[in-house]
Amino acid sequence: MVLRGFPNLTQLPSGSRILFSSGAGVLCEGENLPCKQPGRVIQGMYPGHPTLTARFVPAAQGRRGIIGVVEQTGRVKTGDWARIVVYRPPQVKK
Repeated sequence: MVLRGFPNLTQLPSGSRILFSSGAGVLCEGENLPCKQPGRVIQGMYPGHPTLTARFVPAAQGRRGIIGVVEQTGRVKTGDWARIVVYRPPQVKK
């Protein structure tokens, strides 16, 4: 799923929620960390550039999106609005 209008989506804290106009909801569980597998696929497309696999992980850091769990089912269509509710842990008073 691709969302527009949320430039720092990857930095959402775990526990945040993405709520859609249909009532569907996704619970965010953290950043989708980069791995070498996509780098290998890209490398296969450009065999003349032998360092692409190794360069992919640092280049993708902070740009891979998030891992989420469907918390509430619903139909989500292109053009639907979404709202993000950022999880803020309770402050502990000392």
